[in-house]
Amino acid sequence: MGLHAGSCLVSGGFVCLLAGAFGFIVNADTAVAPLGLRIGEATVYWPEATTWLNPDNVSVLVSTEVAWSSLFRSWAGIDLPVLGNTGSPELTVGSACRLGILMVGAELTARSLAFPFLKGSAEVRVGGRCSIGIEGFYGQGNTMRELREYPAGPGAAVFLRARL
Repeated sequence: MGLHAGSCLVSGGFVCLLAGAFGFIVNADTAVAPLGLRIGEATVYWPEATTWLNPDNVSVLVSTEVAWSSLFRSWAGIDLPVLGNTGSPELTVGSACRLGILMVGAELTARSLAFPFLKGSAEVRVGGRCSIGIEGFYGQGNTMRELREYPAGPGAAVFLRARL
């Protein structure tokens, strides 16, 4: 319980909401923006921390994202087992590129020398605040992420995403 609460308290989403609440109390500002450090053309966002219950352990995933305008973004994360079977950590890296109304992305999650989990996606903007897309994923059950998020095995999914 303490691990879950601790990861929530340091996570970028929680810190951002806390800053937004403070801004509302002090300045009556209702806008909440993600916390990030601007370095030239890039913005590095505050890391997210998430606790996961996996089939054989509990792990903490810490991930962050870097964005270059709205055209390109990359992300990386490390998923570290902390309770139970505390084997090797998992590393996830990914990128996405916007080409007009099309966003194409790819992601790889690896744990030790076994076959990695692969995910690819393509989405098209429909209007200003909505997009529709497809993602495909493949793995051989070697990563904690695949076992908890895609237990049915390789496949594809169509999705509809709305933005505020």
